[in-house]
Amino acid sequence: MFLSLPPVLLVWGIIAFAIGFIAYTAQDLVVGDSDKGQWDAAWIAISISFFVLVVVVLSLYTLAGMWETGRDWFRNMVRGGHSSV
Repeated sequence: MFLSLPPVLLVWGIIAFAIGFIAYTAQDLVVGDSDKGQWDAAWIAISISFFVLVVVVLSLYTLAGMWETGRDWFRNMVRGGHSSV
């Protein structure tokens, strides 16, 4: 159980960082005091961090499905059993 804690914390850290970065970048867009260059840079930064966030969430979803499928396959293999003798 404790071996899975560091990867879980890493994934949650990446998600929290992406959301925080999006919020920090978007606050400049809400105020509206920026010139055109800052708007373009902000939208590029938001797009990239949103893409990273989507990729992380989709990979979590995929790994969760693989974990569930692998666990069921292993459970069926043990229950159905191949005799080792």
